[in-house]
Amino acid sequence: MFIDVHCHLYLLKDIKRLLDEAEKLGVKYVITNSEDLESCKKNAELLKDDRVYGAFGLHPQFAERKLDLPKIESFLDLDKAVAVGEIGLDYKYARNSSAKELQKQVFERQIQMAIERDLPVIVHSRYAHKPVIEILETLGAKKVVLHWFSGSVDLVERSLENGWFLSFGPFSLGQTYEKMIIKVPLERILLETDSPVPFRGRAVDPTWIPLIAERIAKVKGIKAKDVERASMENSKRLFKLDMS
Repeated sequence: MFIDVHCHLYLLKDIKRLLDEAEKLGVKYVITNSEDLESCKKNAELLKDDRVYGAFGLHPQFAERKLDLPKIESFLDLDKAVAVGEIGLDYKYARNSSAKELQKQVFERQIQMAIERDLPVIVHSRYAHKPVIEILETLGAKKVVLHWFSGSVDLVERSLENGWFLSFGPFSLGQTYEKMIIKVPLERILLETDSPVPFRGRAVDPTWIPLIAERIAKVKGIKAKDVERASMENSKRLFKLDMS
C-alpha cells in the first residue's frame, strides 16, 4: 500500500477516476496540498473521499496574500488536516530583498502554526534551499518534509541530522538524483507526485507512485516492496494517520 504525500488534487480532472486507478495500483491514499485560500476550500471538499487527507497553507508564490492566513489557518482544525503545506520559499518569484522578506515572514508564521498544532510542514524550496533550512532550524521545526528537494548533498545530510524527511517524486526517475536516493535512508523517504506538475512533458498523477518506488528500489539495490513498506510506515508515523 502506498500514499502520495504531495499532490494537488484540486487541479486534476475526473478525480474519482484517477483515485480509483491509483488504488488499483496500490496507491490507497493521497495528501492533497494547498497553495492559497481558494485551493484550501477546494481541498476541504475533497476530504469527503476516505482516500484523501489534506495539507493547508499559503505557497510562497502567493505570499502577498498574507492577509488570508487566518482563514487558511482555520482549515487546520479539520479532522483530516494532517500538515501545513505547501509552504516555504521560492526565489523564482522573489527577485528583490523586500519580496524575499515577505516570503520569509509568511513562511515563519506558518511554521509556528504547525508547531502550535504539532503538525508537519511540507516545504517548497526552489532556489532557496539553504535559507529554508536555516529558518526551519532557527524556529526549531521537528516535523519536516522537504518536497522535491534539489539542494546539495551537504544540505541533505544536514536535513537528515535534523531528523527530517525527504519526499521523492518523478524527478527521481532521472540519473541526476541517484546520489540523493543513495544518501537518504529508507526510514526518511516519502513518496510524492506533485501532480499535475508535468515531468518531461508527460502528465503526472498519483498512479506514478509505484514507478517511483521501483526506481528507488533499483538504485538502492533492494526490493520495491521494501520501499513501499518503509514509505508507508514513515507516512503513517509522521502524519499520525489512523488507517485501521
